[in-house]
Amino acid sequence: MGYRRAALVTALGGCMTGVFNGECGDGKNVIRRAREWSHVPTIVLSAREREAEKIEPLDLGADSYVNKPFNVGEPMARMRTV
Repeated sequence: MGYRRAALVTALGGCMTGVFNGECGDGKNVIRRAREWSHVPTIVLSAREREAEKIEPLDLGADSYVNKPFNVGEPMARMRTV
């Protein structure tokens, strides 16, 4: 994995994690670019409210989506399934 890619993605329990904004662009851009070179499981944790904003990351290749606020158990369960 190249240095730039390593700077964008941290593997935690085999899933792609990170805070994606600012220089990296939004999470959708990160998912789109990551899918060009990796199939690492991706779970989106977001506070988006509109249905289309929740569906788009899934269409781009995210494996799951958890809407904020959430308790720790839900994303942990989703990590076990991807």
